[in-house]
Order: sequence, then C-alpha cells, then structure tokens
Amino acid sequence: MAIIDSVKKIFKSGMKTGDHSQDFATSMEEKADFMSEEELVSFVTGEFTRRQKERLPFELQWRLNINFVEGNQYLDINPFTNSIEEVPKISWWQERGVYNHIAPIMETRLAKLSRLSPIIKCRPASSSKEDISAAKVTNKVVENTYSEHVMRDRQLELNNWSEICGTAVLKNVWDDNEGRQIVPGFNEGDIAPTVCSPFEIFPDSPFSTGIDDCESIIHAKAYHVNDIKKIWGKDVEGSDINVFTLKEHANIMGGLNSHTGGYSVGSQKKKDHSIVYEYWERPTEEFPSGRLIICTDDEMLLTSELPYQIGRNGEPDLPFVLQRCIVRVNCFFGKSIIERLIPIQRDYNALKNRMKEYLNRASIGQLVYEEGSIDEDWLETEGLAPGAMIPVRKGAQFPTYMNYHPLPQTFELEEDRLMQQFIIISGVSEISRDSSAPTGVNSGVALAILQEQDDTRLSLTAKHIDTSIIKTAKMWIRLYQQYADFPRILRSVGKNNEVDVVEWLGSSLTSDDIYIETGTQLSESPAQRKQMVFDLINSGLFNDPETGALSKAGRSKIFEMLEMGNWEQFDTETELQIEKARRENRIMNNGEMPEVADYDDDVTHLEWHNQQRLTSDYEENVQENPAVAEAYAAHVDMHIQQLQAKVQPQGPMEGPPPGGPEEPPPGPTELQMSEE
Repeated sequence: MAIIDSVKKIFKSGMKTGDHSQDFATSMEEKADFMSEEELVSFVTGEFTRRQKERLPFELQWRLNINFVEGNQYLDINPFTNSIEEVPKISWWQERGVYNHIAPIMETRLAKLSRLSPIIKCRPASSSKEDISAAKVTNKVVENTYSEHVMRDRQLELNNWSEICGTAVLKNVWDDNEGRQIVPGFNEGDIAPTVCSPFEIFPDSPFSTGIDDCESIIHAKAYHVNDIKKIWGKDVEGSDINVFTLKEHANIMGGLNSHTGGYSVGSQKKKDHSIVYEYWERPTEEFPSGRLIICTDDEMLLTSELPYQIGRNGEPDLPFVLQRCIVRVNCFFGKSIIERLIPIQRDYNALKNRMKEYLNRASIGQLVYEEGSIDEDWLETEGLAPGAMIPVRKGAQFPTYMNYHPLPQTFELEEDRLMQQFIIISGVSEISRDSSAPTGVNSGVALAILQEQDDTRLSLTAKHIDTSIIKTAKMWIRLYQQYADFPRILRSVGKNNEVDVVEWLGSSLTSDDIYIETGTQLSESPAQRKQMVFDLINSGLFNDPETGALSKAGRSKIFEMLEMGNWEQFDTETELQIEKARRENRIMNNGEMPEVADYDDDVTHLEWHNQQRLTSDYEENVQENPAVAEAYAAHVDMHIQQLQAKVQPQGPMEGPPPGGPEEPPPGPTELQMSEE
C-alpha cells in the first residue's frame, strides 16, 4: 500500500522524484508501448512461475523447519512429489513421542539476539563545519526513525524469520500518508519499513549472492479484494489462499516443548484474497530508470519507473535489505541452524522412544506360557486385565513373566552424545538454554568461559544483523534526501535529558556513511552489568580524584547505571541545581545571559557551565555567534563573585583603633631597674 500511495501521488501531481521530470509516468508508458497490458501481466506471472519452481527446494526446507520447531517432527521431504509427507510407522505399537530440543534452542538464540541495541552513527562527508553539523542532524534523524517506526519489534520479527528459514527481507518504501499532518488530508510523508517473509520474495535466480546481485525481484503478497479495489481501483476475483505468517503467542510455562513468548510460524487460509505481484527491475539499457509492474493473475494494476533513488550514487534501485542467519556460498537464501539440528533431533526422538518401549515392556510385563496350557481364544477375548484369573489346563506349566535385563548403558551414552551434538551444532549450551550448569562443571570461571563460547557462536549471526541495519539506515537517508523537500521538526532527548529541537530538510543530510558505534552486546546481561558497576566502585574509579571520596555526581551516575533512578530522590536538590544549570546553558547558547540567583549552588553551576564550554558544539556556536562567549564569560564571572562573597568572614573585621596603630606598653624605667 505504501508503494502504491507514493507512485499514485507522483502520477496525479506530476511532482519531481529527484531527477525524474514531470512526465515520468508518460515516458514509462511510451517505452512499454510495444507490450500490451495483457502481455505485461503474462510476462510477470510467467516469471513468477519460473522463479517459484526454482525456489521450491528452499521452500520445502523452510516448511520442514517450521514443522520441527512446532513439534511436528515425523515429517520429511518427498523429492518425487516435491511435498512434505509424514513418515509412516513401522509397527502399530511403535512409540512416536516428540522430545523437542529445537524449540528451546531457537528461543534461546532469539533471546540473546534481542539484546542487541545498535547505536547507529553517521560519519561526516568532510571535515568542514557544515558537514560535521549535518552528520549530527543525520544521527538524530536515523535514531528518531528507528524509534518512531518501532524497529525493535520489526527486528524481532526479522530475527524470527532468519532463524527459522535462514532468510528475512526488510522492504523500505515511502508512504505519503505517514508522518505529521500538515493540513487536513495532507501529511508530510515518512518511511514505511515492512518485514517480508522469505515465502514472499522471488529473486531472478536463487543462486544470486544477494540483493546487489539481482537484476529483478518479485514481491508476491496476498491482498483482500476490497483492499485491491481501494488501493488500485480495480475489481478482481478473490479465492482462498494459504499463506505463511508469524503468529505472536503468549507466555506459557512448561517443559522444553512449550513456548516462552515471541512468534511462531503457521499456515493460514485467507478467503476472498488475490495474490498481487510487484515486479521490481533494476535500470537497464532498455529501461534506464528501471521499472515497476504491479498486477494480479489476470489484471494489470500499475506500471511505472522505479520510484526510489536509493542507489549508491543516487540512481534508482531496489528497496530491499536482506538479512540471513548463515550465508550460503553463491546463494541468495541463507541457511538456518535448524537444518543442521534436524538429523540430531530425529536420532534423539528414536532413542528416547526405544527407551520408552523397553520401559513399557518391563513395567507391564510379558507372559510366556506353554503351548496348549491355556485357552488362547479366552486370552484374545478376555485379555490379561490386572487381577484376572488365568485358567490353566491340568498338568500344564503355569504362565510366567519374562526376565528383562537392565537397560544397556549404551542408551545413556548415546543420549549424552546426542545432547552434546545439540550444543556443538547450535552453539547453545545448558547454561544458556535451561539455566543449569553442565554435569561436572562447578567452577565460576568455567561457567563464564562456557557462556562466552555461546556468545562467540552467535556473534556471526549478530554481525549479519548489524550489516542489514547499516544498509537499512543508508536507504532511509536516501529516501529522506529524495522526498523530504520541506522543513521538518525533530525533537530529541540527548544526554542528561536535554531536549533538542532541530529543523531539517532532506538536503541537510549530506552523508550516508553509516556505521554501528558499539559492538554486539550478547554477553552483557543485567546481572553482569550490575556486577561490573560494583567492581568499578570497589576500584575507586567513581571517587573524586582530589578528595578520594564518592561525589554526589558519581553517586547519581551509579544509580543511573544500575537502572535505579527512583533511588535518587534523596538527592533532589543537587539534581535541581544541575537541571537549572543546563537550562542556563541553553539560554546562553542563544547569546542571552541569565541572571544569577542567590540560592544557586555556584560550585555546581560553574562545573556544568565549564563542561559546556569545553565541547566542540560550544566552539562551533561561538564562531557563528560571538555573543555566546560573552554571555558565558559574564555569567561565570557573576557566579565567581557570588561564591567569593559567600566564603568571606561575616561581620566587621577587627583592626587598629582610629587614632593610629596601638603602641606597645612601656617597659620598666632605669630607676626601677637600678632599685631592683
């Protein structure tokens, strides 16, 4: 819907899209004159059919992965019918229990990946003051976009698809109906990121190495016929369509086979729906601006040039970002860790079921009787109910229970070996999966090493996530450069809860050199973070270097790092003094000088004013407005004078009498000395 709204608006208003001129739709129609609408529809549906057949082996594996996660583990791929079929039982008495270790492994991996909190930053295009300021604006725009569009939830959904199927795709488009409302019926527009499952994406070849290696991509999605009528104004015939979707499930307490929150994948039948094919093609000699064809199985909905100039040099490009769990060599679709776990899970189920069958026979018992000693017809009709009396012919041997040997130790050894294989293949040990220490491991150092090894195995997947986030942020910046052609207001909260208001345009974003500032945070749990803070406290790094004691600012910082902000209420006066000093800084940054109050804590105010004067923002501000330096200098001098007045002794100072300096008392006379 977002794509169509933006393209339709371009058609109706004739507005520019970067270098595209007003007759952008007309030029596309002229180039496509040699193909009728029926031929275009036939071309797109034919390409879809071809790509669907080429992608079928990957799709069958995805469906098998989904079933194993959901606990349907007695299925397999039939290569002759290209379908998922149930593996039949060998005997009627065969146990078919499922001991699902794949589900908790996936949940643990997803929980660890959800700790990633990337800090997206932009490098300036050059060392000039303008580009440095533009990079700061870009940082705030990207950060605001990440939070406004709830990318953390979208990232969780992407991680679910990539972990289960090995591949997930994020589609970044522009929607004119998003953003702040300017006037009734007209919004400023904004980015509309959409998570696409791998079942919806059809590259030109499954053996392309990625999005950059694809000449075209088809995005096939099921729409309700009413939505198609509303968006494109075309009446199409609907039908029942099976689609794979992510379903959010509630937290359920239980064993390994239960879910613990998040998403599960399932097939869902939608009525009165029709598949809409979006054919995205990169620029070619025949179509220098690329082309976008949107249709159903028998109805053309829209044709246009590629609407988004999001290429590296501002050329039209495909709005897709690929995220993979494990990268396959020379393949578009990634590999899931589940594919490696399925053989181990099958062996584990078989082992546990054979053990259960043995226990069933040993606990129920198995009678042995002499042939002809009992009535076999009676045995078949009456059975051997507990406490039942068995008629035995005279002189015959009584039926007896078979003696079973103890369960061979080989079973236990094989179970331990399979559990170790789960750990080796998945990279998730017992300490991460079920919060229990491995057998024989009691040392805290050894447990820490195991935890670090788990995080190391996940670091490669985390790196792929960081790469996809960088590509997504670059795409956002280029979309804003193309469409944000009038002033926008951005409000952000910076360090120390300072509110910053920025007015920006798409042309203000001069650089798209994006990077992730911090590395992955897989190994940093809340408990580990708190322990690190306590270690820093014990080492004295928060103490004042001059006094050696813990300052109020250091104490407040400790509570902030421990995420115990409500405990700072006992230090309200200090916090209020700091907030007032920050407000004064914002006033002086505009070249105005606030008054100094007699109740100000001059030491605290001087500290925060001087900290601001040491920043690069202050230096840039002074170059643009010299009055800022004068305001700071005058205000700081007033604090210094007030501080000196407060430390001077109170009351009049004792001094010499008005008549002059006091003479010392006279000593003894010579007469007195002689008399003595």
